[in-house]
Amino acid sequence: PVFDINLKIVRNCDIYTTLTPTPEPNNPDIMVVPYYAKDPNDPNHIILPDDFKYKADYGVVYIATHGMKNFGLDCGIYCENTKMSDFVNYYRDQENELWCFDYPYYKKTLHRIKKLYLSKTWIEQEKPGNSIVFIGACNSWSFIDSFYNANNPVQACIGFTTDSYMISSRQIATEFFNNMIFAKPPKSVNEAFYIAKSKIGKIERKATTEEEIYFPGSLTVTVHKENLQN
Repeated sequence: PVFDINLKIVRNCDIYTTLTPTPEPNNPDIMVVPYYAKDPNDPNHIILPDDFKYKADYGVVYIATHGMKNFGLDCGIYCENTKMSDFVNYYRDQENELWCFDYPYYKKTLHRIKKLYLSKTWIEQEKPGNSIVFIGACNSWSFIDSFYNANNPVQACIGFTTDSYMISSRQIATEFFNNMIFAKPPKSVNEAFYIAKSKIGKIERKATTEEEIYFPGSLTVTVHKENLQN
């Protein structure tokens, strides 16, 4: 089989801040530190809402981000000079339905940063496809049904039932995919899931069938790291 691997990694060096807090337009009591993309025309290292549009022929989807309980997934720090602003302006009348802002504190100061979250409604309407999906995000299990309400539901979906520490959630995902891809013989979704779950009890799975589901074919993975220093 032929595998088209679509990988997106956000690096700290690809965004910058002016460090000049400004009042949030609709909530002037919140002082926000604005962020910008160094190259707004280069989409390779800035996560955008369209990146959450799953192609129906993706065999495996892995999302590593933050999660908001009962709402959705973190699209990243809001960069004023990217298509994030186009998205927000276009769907302005659907705030809190398709998207919302969150304002975590900036480096333990009184100022905040603005983050864009995409709702489970956005996920549902984009039809994830007949895939194996692993959502490495806090409380991702709280909106897991979005992947099954879609017209083309996924084969299996794995998520976290509570808050999950970033490093441990990545370790669990590594354990899961290593057993599905590189074990001899390769493990099924069920087998790989229970091995990963034995390491930490916070993950759950749901599948459209009780039949054994396997990774779609044999695979050799080569990672090029020249541009991933940061």
